[in-house]
Amino acid sequence: MESIRYVHQEEVVEAAKLADITFRKEGQRPMAEAFPLIFSGVYEGSVGVYAGEKLVSFMGLVPSQIKIGAATVPCYSLGSVCTDVDHRGKGYAGQLLQKVFEHIEASQGSLLFVSGDRSLYTRQGCVYFGAIQHFKLTPDAVKQLQSLGNRSVREAEERDRLERQRLADASKVRFDRGLYERAVLEEASAQASLAKLEQRIYVAEQEGMIEAYVILGIKGEVESEATPVVIDWGGDAAATAAMLGSLITELSLPEIRMAVPWHETAMLEQLKKIPSTAGNNQGTVKLVNPVRFWDQLRPYFESIDEGALAHIDVLEVKGEDKVELHVGGKHVILSTAEFTSLLFNRDSDAAPELNASLWLKKLLPVPLPYTAGLNFI
Repeated sequence: MESIRYVHQEEVVEAAKLADITFRKEGQRPMAEAFPLIFSGVYEGSVGVYAGEKLVSFMGLVPSQIKIGAATVPCYSLGSVCTDVDHRGKGYAGQLLQKVFEHIEASQGSLLFVSGDRSLYTRQGCVYFGAIQHFKLTPDAVKQLQSLGNRSVREAEERDRLERQRLADASKVRFDRGLYERAVLEEASAQASLAKLEQRIYVAEQEGMIEAYVILGIKGEVESEATPVVIDWGGDAAATAAMLGSLITELSLPEIRMAVPWHETAMLEQLKKIPSTAGNNQGTVKLVNPVRFWDQLRPYFESIDEGALAHIDVLEVKGEDKVELHVGGKHVILSTAEFTSLLFNRDSDAAPELNASLWLKKLLPVPLPYTAGLNFI
C-alpha cells in the first residue's frame, strides 16, 4: 500500500541515500553534505511516496525569499527528485508534484524554481525563464578587461565574511540569505561538488577595503572534466571583472565560465568584449499563484512606475489554470504558463495583442536571481 506524505526530519537519512544512489558517482560529495537545506531535515516540506515503511520516491522542497528591488517574494526551490529503480513508471513524481503545489499554496507562496526541465514539469506549467549571457573567459579574452590597477586579490579569510555579506546584500535582485545560510551554502559547495570541482573564494581590495568577491569552482585533487566556473560574485562590477582577469593568470586556468543575468547591466558592460552565448536561467519556473505573485511584486512595480501599475490588473479565472490580464482598455485570458513567460521573458510570444502596450514595457520583464549559484537545489 503506497502513501504520499511529508518526509519527517528523522527520515531524511533514507531520502539522502536514495538521492545518492540516483545522482552521485565516485568522487562526489554525498547529497546530504552538498544539499543541507534539503537533507538536514530543518525544513519538513519535502515529500515522498512510501511503499509500506520504505521511501521509494522523493522530492526535495526548500523555502526561501527573494529580493526584487523593494519587493520581498516568498518562494520555493525543488530538487533532488528521485525514484527507486524498482518503482519507476508508476506516476509517483506527478503525484508528488501536486502535493508540492498544494504545500506552496497553503504556505502563501507563489513562485517555484525547479532544477529540471523534464516534461513532468513543463506539462504542469513550468517554463524556461530569464535571459542569461554565458561568457567564456580565456587568457586571451581577459586581456580586453580592465586591469586591477591599485587593487590586490587574495583568497578570502574569515575576517572578510561581514564585508562579503554587505556586498551580497547590495544586489537588488537576489536570494535573501543571512550570514548563517550563506556560510552553510558556501560550506556545502553544491555546484562545485556536482562537477567534482574544488570551491574557492577570492576578494579584491583596495586600500584595505574589499570591493568585490567571487566564488569559483576550479579543478582540485579529484579528477574532473568540468570547466572552472563562477558560482557566485558580488560587489563592484569593474573590480569583479578585473579580479577574474587576474585569477585566470594567477591560477593558470585555461578558461572560466560565467553566467550573467540580463538585469546585471554593469557586469554585462564590463564583459561586452568577451565571447558569449545567449541562454536561459537554470531549470524552469512555475507561478503557483499568479495573482498573489503580482501583488507581492507591487513594491517593486511602484518603484519603477506607479502610473503604469495603475493601468494593469491581474485577476484569477475561477476553476482554471488561467489569469485575466487587463492592460488599459484591453484584456486577455492567458494560461498560467503564458502569463509566466510574459512576466519573465523579453522575447515572449504570449499576448501579442498587448505588444504595443507601453504600460507593460515599463514594468516587464521581471528580473529573477540566477538559480545555478549558491542556492542551486
